[in-house]
Amino acid sequence: MHASKTIKIIHSKRRRAKKVISGQLFNKRIREFIKNRKLVKIRINNIMNEPDIGTLYNEISKKQKELDKLMSKRIDSLEPNQELKKTAIELTVLMKELTRLMVK
Repeated sequence: MHASKTIKIIHSKRRRAKKVISGQLFNKRIREFIKNRKLVKIRINNIMNEPDIGTLYNEISKKQKELDKLMSKRIDSLEPNQELKKTAIELTVLMKELTRLMVK
């Protein structure tokens, strides 16, 4: 989500929050929010440069695509699909691994 979109969303909420938050404080919060978003993007880019996390991330996106394909097939046939379950479990394991590496 781009910062401008975020600001629009926050502005729409601002009318409701006006009683609670004064204008200056609100603007300060928006500025902090944008700054934090930039920091998050930078952090993700740094993480992607680490080889193990980069490859893991790519694996996860491949698994997600695979799962999507299986899901679209699943709609046609109603019987429980072992392959679908297996892919979903593998994806969960990869996600956990990614979070573990990001926390380090």
